[in-house]
Amino acid sequence: MLANEISHPKSCSLRTLDMIRNMPPEEAETFSMLCRYVMQSGDSFYIDSAGFFSEEEGHQECRDYIKRLGLSYEEHIIPLIEAGVLSVNHDLAIYINRDMGLEVHNDKLCGFVMSHKEESILLQRDAYFLTVSGKELFHIIHEGVDYDADEEYAVLCLKEIKRQHPEFDVSAFSLFEDSSHSDLLKETE
Repeated sequence: MLANEISHPKSCSLRTLDMIRNMPPEEAETFSMLCRYVMQSGDSFYIDSAGFFSEEEGHQECRDYIKRLGLSYEEHIIPLIEAGVLSVNHDLAIYINRDMGLEVHNDKLCGFVMSHKEESILLQRDAYFLTVSGKELFHIIHEGVDYDADEEYAVLCLKEIKRQHPEFDVSAFSLFEDSSHSDLLKETE
């Protein structure tokens, strides 16, 4: 981080540098690991929270996937909210109609949520948004040699959107032809 600041002055705010100085190594490692699950929509960077919800709130496949990875809300999300890299604002909301859809992507996948209807339908998802400092750190981690976006969790979250909102057309496309998850990237039905 400091080497990047020296080679590219003002690439990181003083607030972010101060946050890093006070961040324990375990939290830094956790954030670096969770960056694999960051999706972007417009200027927003977020982690879909479906896999971190309790059983009562559905999202079984997403939750099973996150649990298999050994991740949890209590041990991984809460410390990063307290550190200031994730926001407590959990609302990704957009009205979708024939003229306005949602596009989300990471380095491996691009997902679309669309409607053919005239009337607008609210799509609302809970998400953990990256703060300004979180975005700065994400961009540094993203440029690192060890960064590898996770497409499987993104596809599971898009499938969950389709399950909850059958009125939408939901699809996901690999950004690379040799995707190891090409079977998951067909239009979600």
